[in-house]
Amino acid sequence: MNYKNGKNYLEDNSKGEYEIDHKNHGSSHHNHGTHHVDRTNMKNEVNVLVHYEGNLLTINLKDQNGNAPELEVSHEKLFHLIIVSSDLQQYDHLHPVDKGNGVFKQEISLKEDLYKVFVDVSPKNLGYQIKPIDLHIGHGHYHG
Repeated sequence: MNYKNGKNYLEDNSKGEYEIDHKNHGSSHHNHGTHHVDRTNMKNEVNVLVHYEGNLLTINLKDQNGNAPELEVSHEKLFHLIIVSSDLQQYDHLHPVDKGNGVFKQEISLKEDLYKVFVDVSPKNLGYQIKPIDLHIGHGHYHG
């Protein structure tokens, strides 16, 4: 990203690709340090359980001892939830309500389909890697 006239922009490298000018990358971002952590081989120390019933999505987060993990704010929110339908017609980026003790709730209407759910949180002092979670709504989709 380059910085000109008070704005960041991507620069075309003439190969049809865009490059980011990292020396000026920080000029428009703050508290961005954890964003670049390599989590590819990180062990998940947080268990995520997702349940949907009656237009209410419940996400339960527990550490390996069964305790609610303490979460840190990331990108100005404690919890980012991404839900994508298998036909890609429904895409939601939500911020569920913290109900305490590792339980988060989000009202949402989901039609019968298979969804990929991504729970994006930053647990304090625990390893966590975002992985897609299959959520089957209705009778037409089965675990396989």
